[in-house]
Amino acid sequence: MANFRAFVPLALLCVHSVACVDVPVDPAPADRVQAVFDPDAAVIPLPNTAALDDDGTLPDLGGEGAQGEFHKWLSRSYGWDPATPITIPFDGKLDASSLSDAVTLYRVTSSGGLEELDATVSYAENVDGSQIVCNPTVCASVVIVTPSAPLVAGQTYAAVATDNIKGSNGLPVLASSAMFYAASPTPLTDASGRSQIASLDDGTARSLDGLRGLLGPVFEALRADGVAADRVVAANTWTTSTNAFTILDPATATLPFRTRSRWIRTEHFRVPRLATAARATIPRHAKPIRIAARAFANVGHA
Repeated sequence: MANFRAFVPLALLCVHSVACVDVPVDPAPADRVQAVFDPDAAVIPLPNTAALDDDGTLPDLGGEGAQGEFHKWLSRSYGWDPATPITIPFDGKLDASSLSDAVTLYRVTSSGGLEELDATVSYAENVDGSQIVCNPTVCASVVIVTPSAPLVAGQTYAAVATDNIKGSNGLPVLASSAMFYAASPTPLTDASGRSQIASLDDGTARSLDGLRGLLGPVFEALRADGVAADRVVAANTWTTSTNAFTILDPATATLPFRTRSRWIRTEHFRVPRLATAARATIPRHAKPIRIAARAFANVGHA
């Protein structure tokens, strides 16, 4: 069996001390593929600043002996290796022919603008018995973005996928629920940290506001370029490291480590999966996606 695995040993690092908050749900459209943003299952678009510690370094996994020393050395690195594969996970199979005009790689300029970069977009999916490209419990396929020229150390980049992507059934894909809320032009909480969204508890709304703060500049720049936020189904931004270190996760869209990210503050919560009949509509709430904030970047599957 072909199985893409991280070079860093993976172990179960997240243990929930309190049950996740329940959110009222109803069925999502069975025929719609959705982008995946599921930290609890360790599957989000990568690389991603949200998966780093507060100071911008890779999390220290700890451990004993040589493994512990390696993890300690790795944790001194700031940002992501420029050669880290850029991947966007989805929960179903895609129409590969729809990808060319739907996924864009950008360099974020010093003024906050977006400079489009040349890149090749490819596609891989889980195949029973022969290939695993992402955690099959929540993910069926990944879009892989390969820059035409190597990314530069110490620069900030963003990858954006729009609903021009079609599922294998020809229907546009949906944004993850986390991405839907992160794209909100207005805060999800008030000045006291209370949720302004009836379906979100205070802790969930605060955490999603953290993600919204991280991606806000990207959405603002996209709007300036004529790309509406409600067209975005997945977006990630990251800064490349000036350190030289091992590539962590080759094209799996699986997080290899935990983190204590400043972008996600609450202990854990659920974000409802969205079912939208049309863009710019308020979503119905469907299958919840559980997010463990203090262990934002859990391990990948073995």
